[in-house]
Amino acid sequence: MGHDITQLKQSVDAQQSLLQSIYDGAETPIFAVDVLAADRYQFASFNQVAERNMQVAPGSLVGQQPNESVVEKYNACCESGQPFVYEEYLQFNEQDTWWLTTLNPLRDETGQIYRLVGTTIDITRRHQAEVRLQEKAAELEQALTQLKLTQAQLVQSEKMSSLGQLVAGIAHEINNPVSFIFGNIGYASEYVEELVSLLQLYQAQYPQPTPAIQEHADAIDIEYILTDLEQLEGSLKVGAERIQSIVLSLRNFSRLDEVDMKPSDIHAGIESTLMMLHNRLGATDRPGGHGEIQVEVSYGQIPEILCFPRQLNQVFLNVLTNAIDALEGQFYSDTPCSTTASPSPDSLNPNKPPTIWISTHLTNGGVEIRIRDSGPGVSVEDQPLIFDPFFTTKPVGQGTGMGLGIAYQIVVQQHQGRMSCIAQPGEGTMFKIWLPQ
Repeated sequence: MGHDITQLKQSVDAQQSLLQSIYDGAETPIFAVDVLAADRYQFASFNQVAERNMQVAPGSLVGQQPNESVVEKYNACCESGQPFVYEEYLQFNEQDTWWLTTLNPLRDETGQIYRLVGTTIDITRRHQAEVRLQEKAAELEQALTQLKLTQAQLVQSEKMSSLGQLVAGIAHEINNPVSFIFGNIGYASEYVEELVSLLQLYQAQYPQPTPAIQEHADAIDIEYILTDLEQLEGSLKVGAERIQSIVLSLRNFSRLDEVDMKPSDIHAGIESTLMMLHNRLGATDRPGGHGEIQVEVSYGQIPEILCFPRQLNQVFLNVLTNAIDALEGQFYSDTPCSTTASPSPDSLNPNKPPTIWISTHLTNGGVEIRIRDSGPGVSVEDQPLIFDPFFTTKPVGQGTGMGLGIAYQIVVQQHQGRMSCIAQPGEGTMFKIWLPQ
């Protein structure tokens, strides 16, 4: 028996021709992958748009195995049995392209997945636009950070300028009367010596004073006065010299007339900064407060350094203030420390006074200043952030997070130096500042 299936065959061929025309005429790249076995796949077909976009000859990829990176995507689609979407990077003729691909699994009459049909969209322009947006966002974020840092530096510079003007004014006002006092101490001493010699001459010539004179001499204890006058003269001279030293430190710290780089004595800058912080270094009567903070210095033989003296004084002020905050944080339960690390038991030992060590020495063609404290140190998590602008572990209102950041900028950018922090939780913190000669 025979049946004429010509029309059926023509109809099937027409449908296949229609599907092929749709397949090849689609503007979206389409491809098919045969599932051979677990982790084994083979390209079955590509429409004309896909081959044209990949710039390959028609049918040249059919029967080839996909690379391992794509096989992982095919496995994921087969395991889920659901459409699978992924992005991939491809390079054609040394041109970078990005594609968004959707895999759709096809099942046979037994329900097994035998083929994956993929459609893909060229998202190169979108990806490039996203990259540009990310770069622009990074640039804007960096510009914003730099703007905030510049603003903070301007505010800090204005504060330092105002402080310098105030200090310079106070130093000038104190210097005049102190100079007058110091200049006249010698004359006063000479006059007192002459009066004492005259009194002794009277005592020698008139050994028997009248009762009234003897009574007055006993009342004022003339012998004690004559003995104490010499010590009093020395004390006045020491006090006047101390005030002159303080005035000199104040003038060295302010340095209002030094806006350009010039050779400067680093030790003088450190000493003047310590003078400004003298009140904070002293003992406190606050309950649970610390005793006097000990400052131990070890200065090496170093030359004058070409630098901006005022700005370096600001660096020393910021670092030393941070050290004092850390030491105070060990003893004040309501005063935050500049770190988040828990202090070691030894650091709270009342027999171990809070201490700051300062040393200088020549190294690697420059001068290195080390400032170390016996505070609680810095936690491992905070160490990489310690010089970041606006980073602080203090509560809001008790720290701006700009002190060490500004110090770092002054040392690195304005002096082409280096600044680093070495710290261990419970073992204190040390800042190293290296400045070129």
